[in-house]
Amino acid sequence: MMICPACIETGSGTSTASLSFVCRLAEWQLTSGRLWGYRREYKGKPLRRKGFSTKAEAETELRRAMDDIDALERGEVRIKPTTMQDALDLFKRKQDVWSTEKSYSYGVHAHSTINRLQEFVDQFGPNRLVREITAEDIKEWMHEHTQRSSQSTACTYVGRLMGMLNTRIALKPICTTGYRPK
Repeated sequence: MMICPACIETGSGTSTASLSFVCRLAEWQLTSGRLWGYRREYKGKPLRRKGFSTKAEAETELRRAMDDIDALERGEVRIKPTTMQDALDLFKRKQDVWSTEKSYSYGVHAHSTINRLQEFVDQFGPNRLVREITAEDIKEWMHEHTQRSSQSTACTYVGRLMGMLNTRIALKPICTTGYRPK
């Protein structure tokens, strides 16, 4: 009976016990060689990943994943927070992909929307974190657009701004600290 090194640190048992308590390091035999992976439930959260070339890499990644769960419980941020410019770049890339499948006018409208969102990013700072954007910032930006055009147009751009923030959350799901404005 072999004991996984990651399980020794947590005292969760041997590799032959049930999945809910124990690390399962697995090996896949492929024509190009063998790959390693892990499957484990740690503090109620499933951890699964495969594709490591060595068993040591799989164990290291498993320890890192368990450390991330422990850090999340302590309230630590272990990732690089997303800036407004990063969120806009993600949204722009998504819009560009969608534009290739649609008509020319859709692409023109998408680029116009990106330009309006770039104004928001420039106004409030490209290095400002997404989680620091407040409802007051959005209302201020909406008020400026209402003075330049109709309220309907301003509301449309606010909807696109919220879409940009949602896209950032969807494309970077590991970022658990960047919530939408309340």
